[in-house]
Amino acid sequence: PEKPYAVKQVFPLRPALVAASRRLTSAVLMAGVAAFAVPALAQEERIDVMVAVDPSDASVAVPTAEVSRRLSAAVGKPVRVIMASGLKNAMRASRTSENQVLIAPAHVAASAISHGYKLVGLSGANRTFVLVSQPDIASVQELKGKRLYLPQQDSLRSYIARGMLDQARMSLKDLGKVEFQNTSGAGLIALGLKATDATVAESGEAQKWLAANPGKGRVLLTSRETPAGLAVLSHKSVAADLQAKIARWA
Repeated sequence: PEKPYAVKQVFPLRPALVAASRRLTSAVLMAGVAAFAVPALAQEERIDVMVAVDPSDASVAVPTAEVSRRLSAAVGKPVRVIMASGLKNAMRASRTSENQVLIAPAHVAASAISHGYKLVGLSGANRTFVLVSQPDIASVQELKGKRLYLPQQDSLRSYIARGMLDQARMSLKDLGKVEFQNTSGAGLIALGLKATDATVAESGEAQKWLAANPGKGRVLLTSRETPAGLAVLSHKSVAADLQAKIARWA
């Protein structure tokens, strides 16, 4: 049946999910997100689902009413679906275990996996991101004191940027200015206009831009592969039979 959210492909196979769990956890550890213990989620007759979408990723849309209807039919219980008010709220919820199910982008999913959630479904293929700079900047270290354009602070691209800087033994504090906006594509535009010194972009997007704007930028660093789209996670406290039903639905 058609999935209740707009994605390219779904991988329900267990080996793929195990590998994806490791990639997600690796991605969040690379970004320096710490884990801490939380109480187990109490069992409820109703299934609470939080949906979080990265506003910098226009390719993903989630019709919450359809998620509620289809998941309720799959598990045989009432389902309440709420949209996270923002990725900061979603990251908080990934640690507090207040929802039995999370549908969220990779970095939120990675945090959830570290706090008692299991990956049961994954949409989209893997993708990489690149740190793109002005052509006269030859290394990540040369970004010290420079300007960096990023989507909002809790977006996937911003987490990837922190991880890249960490690899170079740097942090956002080493930069002269970090500008956070709500869109991702504007970073490359700002780079072309010399309104910023560097930005993070999806690899394919960056390659197209570099081909169309020769001499206006260079790739400094490429990220590890990160699952695209959305992950579906259920909390470990959910009963085994419900876990199985949620996994089949995902």
